[in-house]
Amino acid sequence: MPTALDLAPLIPLIPFLGSSFIGILLLSFNRTMNRLSKPVAFVLITCASTSAILSYLLLAQEYTNEVTNTFSLGWPLSSTEIGLHLDFIIDKFSSIILSVISTAILLLMIFSHYYMKKRKGYVTFFVYISLLSASLLALPITTFARSRIDSLIA
Repeated sequence: MPTALDLAPLIPLIPFLGSSFIGILLLSFNRTMNRLSKPVAFVLITCASTSAILSYLLLAQEYTNEVTNTFSLGWPLSSTEIGLHLDFIIDKFSSIILSVISTAILLLMIFSHYYMKKRKGYVTFFVYISLLSASLLALPITTFARSRIDSLIA
């Protein structure tokens, strides 16, 4: 069973995928999607609450650990040595910040759902808020993204 640390990259990825899905549907079926405010709110608030739950689980796991967890994701490009590598550092401070940000974003989405109800541009606003939440959730754990050429370093 995966731990909360294994699922840490999913915290910013879930709102990004939800907003991308709704955004593609909005571009494809503009008139229909603008009438579906409740299903859009349900999908995006569910994505935000899933990220919040994962960040709370990560916070609980970090308070039982004594070490700082670091892991890296890499995507090599074809047969060359060039690739994009994302390094993540998960410590107590970053897990606290993730929990605070995810709680604030969840509250923002719930309050803006009731405030923006029956207004023009509701779906577009919610897609933008969800993209903002994905970028804010990625900030505390992503340390840097770099391009590496092994042949030039050696």
